[in-house]
Parts: sequence; C-alpha cells; structure tokens
Amino acid sequence: MKPGIRVRDSSRLRAAGRSVGFFLASFGASYVGALTFYEPAQISLIWPLSGVALVWLMTATPRQVVPDLLLLGLAAALSVQLAIGGRDLALVGAALAVAPTLAMLAVLRRAGHWPRRSMSEPVLQTLQDLVPFGGALVVGGLTTALLRASGLGLLEPSGLANAVLTSVRFVAWTFTIGTLVAIWVDRPHQRTAPISTRRRVRLLEWMLTTLGAVWAVWLSFVSEDRLPAIYPLFLVVVWASLRTSLRVAVSLSALIGLAGVVLTLARIGPFAAVTEPRTGAVLAQGFVVCMVLVALVLSLSLRDRHSALAQAEREGDIARDRAALLDAVLTNIEEGILVVQDDDQIMLGNAASQHLLPHLLDASAFKLPDAHSPHTLTSADGNPLNYDSLPTRLVLTNRYDGARDVGVRRNGKLTRTLEVKATNLPTHSSDDHARAVVTLRDVTTEREERSELEAFAGVVAHDLANPLTIIVGWSEALLELSDDSASLDATQLRELAGRLLGASSHMQMFINDLLAYTLSRHDVLQSTTVDLSEMCRSISSLRDVASHVDIGAGIQVHGDAALLRQLLDNLLANAMKYTVPGSTPQVSVTAAGDHQQVTVSIQDNGIGISAEEQDRVFDDFFRASTVRSTYRGTGLGLAICKRVVSRHGGEIWVDHSVTAPEPNHGTRVCFTIPTGPRQEHVLPAAGLPVV
Repeated sequence: MKPGIRVRDSSRLRAAGRSVGFFLASFGASYVGALTFYEPAQISLIWPLSGVALVWLMTATPRQVVPDLLLLGLAAALSVQLAIGGRDLALVGAALAVAPTLAMLAVLRRAGHWPRRSMSEPVLQTLQDLVPFGGALVVGGLTTALLRASGLGLLEPSGLANAVLTSVRFVAWTFTIGTLVAIWVDRPHQRTAPISTRRRVRLLEWMLTTLGAVWAVWLSFVSEDRLPAIYPLFLVVVWASLRTSLRVAVSLSALIGLAGVVLTLARIGPFAAVTEPRTGAVLAQGFVVCMVLVALVLSLSLRDRHSALAQAEREGDIARDRAALLDAVLTNIEEGILVVQDDDQIMLGNAASQHLLPHLLDASAFKLPDAHSPHTLTSADGNPLNYDSLPTRLVLTNRYDGARDVGVRRNGKLTRTLEVKATNLPTHSSDDHARAVVTLRDVTTEREERSELEAFAGVVAHDLANPLTIIVGWSEALLELSDDSASLDATQLRELAGRLLGASSHMQMFINDLLAYTLSRHDVLQSTTVDLSEMCRSISSLRDVASHVDIGAGIQVHGDAALLRQLLDNLLANAMKYTVPGSTPQVSVTAAGDHQQVTVSIQDNGIGISAEEQDRVFDDFFRASTVRSTYRGTGLGLAICKRVVSRHGGEIWVDHSVTAPEPNHGTRVCFTIPTGPRQEHVLPAAGLPVV
C-alpha cells in the first residue's frame, strides 16, 4: 500500500472515531437526562445534552458541524424513544437538542470564538471568554423557550411560566454541564495559587476543603435550625478557587450546587420552603449557576493575573536583556552618546561621552565651562561658543539638525576636535519636555590628516614645481643651442647638463624624503638591541670626511634598526650640513640614561635655530628662516625624526638652553629611546594631547 493511501485511511479512521465518540457521548447524556430529569412538559433531557454538544462542537471545524448536528439529533431522538417512548416526544427532543445548539454556535461565530484557531486551545481560557459563552447560553435558552412554548405542533403548547422555567433550566444545566466538560476536556490547568509541595500538606488541605463543603451544605440545607446560612458555601467556593486548580474549584462548586438541587427535590433546604414548586426549582438551579460562576470567575481571574504577571516577568527579562545589551553597546562604542533634555538634564550618557567631554558633563547636566575653567569650546572657525550656540540648544530650539565640528581648547590651545551631531527625539504625550540625542565623535585625527594632506599637496606642488621649472627652462635652452651646433661648446654643454642634473637631484631628494616620511609612520617595528655608537660611526664615515664627529661609546637602545638609522642619518646630516661656509663641522653625540630609557644629544657648531622657531622645526615641511634661502631641503627631515622617535614611545626636542646669537654656536637636538622591549606606540596623525 502506498504511503499516501495509509495517510488518507488514517485520517478517515480518526474522523469516523470522532463521530462515533460524539454520538455515544450525546446518546449517553440524553439517555441519562431522560431517565433522571424527565418531565413530559419540559423534555428535560436536552439540558445535559446541550452542554456536552456545545463544547464538543466548539472544537469542531465548519465542515464537521453538519454531520455532528445530525448525529446530535439522532442521539436525542433515539434516547427519548428508548427511555420514554413516543414518536412525537422523540422528534421534539431532537429539535430541542439541535436548534439551541445551532443558535449558540451562530452567536459564538459572530463573536469570533468559533471556529477556534487551534483545536487544542481551551474553550474557557480567560475571563473574557465567559462573555460570548454566556451570551450563547442566553440565546440558546431563549430558543429553547420559544420552541417549547410553541410545542412544534407535536406537543401541547406550554404557558409563559413553563417557557421561562424551561429557559432557566436550559441555561443552568447547559452552563454547568458545559463548563465541566470544557475544563475537563481541555489540557490540564495549573493551580491558581501555589500549594505546598509536600503531599501530606496538600491532602490535608483538600480534606479540610471537602469537609468544609460538607459542613456548609449541612448547615445551609440540612440543619434543623434552618438558618439562612448560604454564605458559608460561597466561602468554601472562594477558598477552593484561591487554593486549587480550575478543575477542582469548578467541580466542587458544581457538586455543591447539585447537592442543593437534590436536597430541594427531596423537599429539604431553604429552596424547598418556597410555596410555588417551580419558583423553588428556579432558585435551586440558579444556585447551581451562582456556585459554578463564582468559582469560574475567581479561578479565571487569578489565572489571568498569574498569566499577566508571568508575561510581565518575561517581558521584564527581555527588557533587562535588551538593557544589558544596550548598555554593553553604549559602553564599548567609541562615539559618545547623550540624550539631553531641554532643561539641560542628561537622560542618558555613555562612558565615551564622559571621556570626550569630562569638563562639560557633571552627574546630570550638560553645561559650558565656567569662567575659571581652562577649557573653552569653539566653532570650526575658532570662535568661542556661547550657551545658545551649543548644538544641543540649536536642535532643541529647532534651529539646527545635523552635524558640525566643535573644537575643545585648553588654555587657548586646540586639544581635540569633535564632530557633534544632534537630532530631535519624539516627544511623549505624558511629558512636554523636548529631547535630543547627541553623538560625539573624535575627529581630531581625521581633521588633522585632512589639514596635513592639504598642506602636503600645497608643498608638493610648490617644491616639485621649482625644479621642474628649472629642468624645463634649461631643456628649452639646450634645444635652442642645439639648433646652432656650431656655437655649442663643451663648457656650455657641461653647464647645462649640470643644471639639469642638479634640478633632477633635488626632485629625487624630495621624492626620497616623501617616501621616508610615509614609511616612518606605517612600517611595522622590528625591535632589537641596537648599538647607537657603532651606527653613528658607520653613518658619519659615509658623510663629509672633513667633519669631526665625537661619538660616545656603548650607547645601547632597543628599537627598529632601520628606523633608528634613518633617525640618526637625518640628524647627523643636518648637523654637518647647516654650518657657516668655510668652517669645519664639529658634531658631538652623547648619551645619558637609566635602565628604562636613554637620552641621546647631538650637538653641532652650525648656524643654529632662533628661539622662536625651535618648537616648529619638527612640523611637516617647516624650514627655519636662517636656511630657506641658502640651503636646499624639503622640511621633512626633522618631521621624519619626530615620527620615528614617537613610534618608539620617546620624545624629541631642541634644547632651549642652546641659542644662536652668534655664528657657529650651533644647535643641540635631544631625543629619548627605550633601553628595553616595550609595546609599540601607536602614532596618531595629529599627535594631540588628550584632554
């Protein structure tokens, strides 16, 4: 047999089993009702039958309803025929079973409670489910009363009182039986309140609850004092609803109500004392509904409360997880994040914002530095910002929405450039405060690199244009002379070639310096122990033989040999180059230090650097005024030296105690280099200090 055939056969078997089960349940309920509650005037079998049928059909699909209703009518007719006899009674019983059930399903469909989204979904899941359930019962009761009052042409029509009694009985028994069936066919419910996990304690509590119910029934119905003491029964039901499951509470309340009905039929209890029997019956059956309804309302209310608390706890866990995640993101993000209110209160701020603006933020407010603070805030053009021109104030007053640069200065010196982006946040209806989210990003390096690139482009264009102009000019002169080869002698040819070679050499030197400038920043350090004394001797031997270089012995450092050689080559070249014409360069290399770092000093007898320019000679492309017109250069040599030293975690400077009021007084350049291994220092492009 093919797998598909087996699946279809299995589905048909399940459908057939469901139909057989429903028919047997309907027949059993109606047969018991017919034997137990039969009254020719009311056809009482429909009440337990309708309760079972309603719950059963609420779990059915629309396609299953028609066959189930046919089975329901057949079961009702057959049970009446077997238990009582009579074709007319059988037809009336079938009509009174099918018509109210169909009316109740129509009400539930209108309310959106049928068909159910899931067959396993409980019929009575929340307290709100009681509203359509109760409405369906009322409509079913009215339908029953109308049919019974008319007699359907098969029985003698009943009066209004009998019709009302029929309707009340229908609602009472359908509600009771239907509720019991609904809670027992649904999946198990949890207890509405925690009971001790000890089995003996649970048994003792249930025994006491049962004894309390028996005592309350005896006191209310059997006691000879005949006290109007119905309230103890409600106390027992309330206690059971608070301390047991929905099934136990509703079942206990139904048993109490049924006990009241049985005792009333036996002419025992307060309801039996009513002169009119029908009125007593209505009161007794209303008592059953009240018992079940109290238990159901309390149990479902508590279950809704526990579900709401559990949902709130789950949502709280989710919110805490999200808050922890957000906190982790805000803590680890490099950009500063602030949420500022229009009264300058900080609603949210991360650690980066405190680091970027430590002097502007206190525990709760965003503010400008006071008059005694060394810090100031400026715009991109350097003008100080006032309170109304802060980006937060601009966006909160709807005058600005975007990003702008803000400079942070200390004692007038720019220390950091921040890109500040402020955006309005939606205003909550419960709070009329305007809020803005502020993003702070440190763009110091980026802005310095941009400025450096602009300066670099300008200097490159200028310094390469000069030798190119020379090359082009003398090349044109050479071409003109070549037209008259008779006037071109060897002396002129050598002079022109020398000028072209000189201009080309200058371009080559400039390009080499640019390459060295780049490599001094990006090359990975290959640190090792380096003998600076031996390296200085090797470099000086390749330079001017007429120079006199005095090198201290045993200068040992730890660093990248290639970069350190570039450093010493630049410093020694400058010391030998910038001398008064006709004088012999005198260079002295000395060192002093400890186990952590060595301070190396290179002293020369050159033309020196003015005191005003000593702090600027390490800037990119800067050349001192004393050398611009006399000596060739690119202004990158000392900038390369600064980068190499900074990469090693050291410092380089011109000794201010050595000035040059007279020629040949010279310059002393000092730098520090570690003597042992250490972590490479990451060099920012701007090299600005941290606030």
